[in-house]
Amino acid sequence: MKITIADHAGFCKGVDRSVRIAMRAAEMEQGPVFTLGPLIHNPRVVNTLQAHGLRMATGPDFDFPAHATVVLPSHGTPRQVERALEERGLKIVQAACPRVLAVHERLRKALAQGRRVYLAGVPGHTETVAAASLDPDRVTVLSSLRDARQTAVQDAPALLAAQTTFSPEVFREMDRELSSRIWDLDVYDSLCGHTLRAQRAAADLAANCSIMIVIGGAGSANTRRLREACRSACARVRRVESASALRRTMFRDHDHVGITAGASTPREHIREVRDWLCARFEIG
Repeated sequence: MKITIADHAGFCKGVDRSVRIAMRAAEMEQGPVFTLGPLIHNPRVVNTLQAHGLRMATGPDFDFPAHATVVLPSHGTPRQVERALEERGLKIVQAACPRVLAVHERLRKALAQGRRVYLAGVPGHTETVAAASLDPDRVTVLSSLRDARQTAVQDAPALLAAQTTFSPEVFREMDRELSSRIWDLDVYDSLCGHTLRAQRAAADLAANCSIMIVIGGAGSANTRRLREACRSACARVRRVESASALRRTMFRDHDHVGITAGASTPREHIREVRDWLCARFEIG
């Protein structure tokens, strides 16, 4: 058996930053510290944070104790939720990915200019919900090229942006479709560079492997994109959250196993999978 780990697998800078901010808050703040929902889309990391003293609140109406600190998640927070927390006098720590916050700022600027906003994203995904909350009446979420073709456009300036983990191929198709119908369309390429590099590296590796292991949480959009990228080049692809989900029957002695991981997956989780394979197949 041969094992190869893809380039750019695992934590991106934005997620790593969010986790470090949350851990620092848990260490420095004197009162109880909560994350607003899961900090990132990885249950194992969320459990680790809770083991270090961070609690998880279910929403802005949560019964926070006095002197509580609330850490906002990496994927962004709807504006009305932030406002509700501020009105309750809670201390807020912003841990959103800088790329996500940059998208919000670009949308605010476009809205202030009177532009309509078309946002390529997955409906209901926390990042898309947060961005669309800036002006629900003037931000239209498009999940597919079909949505872009069917949406009624206005004869007015507009902006096209995207959820940072959205499909680059579909985003380009949306760009071509809307550009042909909107005379003044500003296109903001808000896609995450780390995510794109990780997808390309995973697909390149998958083309030379007999099986690919994709490590990441079920709720992680970029992990799903990684799995799709791998499936385009490799017939056998498995997504797992940890080495404990692996079984020897998944593998053959002569396999070339490729490993990649979502942007919310720490490097130690990748090492656990590699070490599990080495132990089961006696690889030195």
